Amino acid sequence: MRESILYLLVGAGSFVQAGSGWWDVFSHRIEFVDFDPWWNPAHTGLYAGALLILLAVLRASKTGTSYAWLHAIKAAALLQLVAGGLNEVVHRVPSLEAYLDFTVHSLFTLGMLIIALTLFTGLSIHSTLVGRMHGAVIAALILSGGSLWLVSSGSVMYLFSSNPAFVLALLAFISSTITITAVSAVGAAGVSFLVWLAYVAAVYAVFVGYAGEPPYIPLGVASVIAAEAAIRVAARKHREVLGMFIGGALLGAALRLTYYPLTEYYYRLYGGGVDFLAAGLLGGLAGNILIMVGGKILIERGVLPYPHESGRRAM
Repeated sequence: MRESILYLLVGAGSFVQAGSGWWDVFSHRIEFVDFDPWWNPAHTGLYAGALLILLAVLRASKTGTSYAWLHAIKAAALLQLVAGGLNEVVHRVPSLEAYLDFTVHSLFTLGMLIIALTLFTGLSIHSTLVGRMHGAVIAALILSGGSLWLVSSGSVMYLFSSNPAFVLALLAFISSTITITAVSAVGAAGVSFLVWLAYVAAVYAVFVGYAGEPPYIPLGVASVIAAEAAIRVAARKHREVLGMFIGGALLGAALRLTYYPLTEYYYRLYGGGVDFLAAGLLGGLAGNILIMVGGKILIERGVLPYPHESGRRAM
């Protein structure tokens, strides 16, 4: 089996469990409010994703593929399967559930975050180095980016729901880092749109298909396409840093559109105007800074080539 197909399987497993995680959260508000049945469908999706990821990584090791980041993914998948088994037990023992429920769920979510972040980052670096990627690898990057978007945004909204301003800034930070990384890594236009589309497709399926919310038009397509266009235009003029800042600023300013309709709750709670805009801009620009600092470190350590280095493809 080709290495690119194994990456695609890991990306697919990551995306399945990220979408199942959102499904699980809403299932406890709609179907399983007072109880949690054995192996409910959302849990099955979570465990199936972890198992697919583990099998793909184990297969990759047999083909001679031995990247350090694949070992991190394998460890995270094993952590998830252990946490998943504990989760089924904890929900059947009230005395344990009171003390271990949050811990078990946190461990599984941590595993999802490690897998999505590691695969997305690893493939982004790989793409930057080789210049051209197999279609299956690009698909894996898109799925892992969508998964990372789902897991990180869902975790942020759950953990910091009492601080809307902080949530908004972190959501902008997430959209900025994922979008800019995808655009910088893949030469093909539209990659950030496809990552965003993967994220939106899962959210839409849960919101409209499962929770029964009214159908809506995902308005975030405008902000994501505008941000990618700004980054690519600036890159052609060798103004990558400027392009990143403009792209991040656009995503931050259009935060309400990017996450529509999720941000409507925070917009009503926190209000519009300068504070909402400031939170988005702060988060978007913070994402730029993280990427630039991280990129500089990787370049200095020889992991990534210098910009404009001979042989490196343009955006």
